[in-house]
Amino acid sequence: MILHILFVVMFLIGLWLAILNWYVVYLGVTKGHAPSWMPLIAGILLFVGFYFYPENTLRHWAWVAFFIDFGSVPGLGYTVLFYSWRVYKNFRKLF
Repeated sequence: MILHILFVVMFLIGLWLAILNWYVVYLGVTKGHAPSWMPLIAGILLFVGFYFYPENTLRHWAWVAFFIDFGSVPGLGYTVLFYSWRVYKNFRKLF
């Protein structure tokens, strides 16, 4: 029973943080500036809460948590693309 409660709480906290990460993206798009997002924290909490929940027959879908949270795969992918583009533009200025 304690494990059920622990993993549900972890999942709910992860879900709340994932929603906040997407809210930061929304503010960045609509307002032009926003506070920073939290990388990986929500994705890890969502994953752990879903994967280790007792008697969960759908635990093989737990990896989806890293795609739901902007601070995980989408945000890190965006960061890599943003800085790659920035390096490319600065490199072109040299020649």
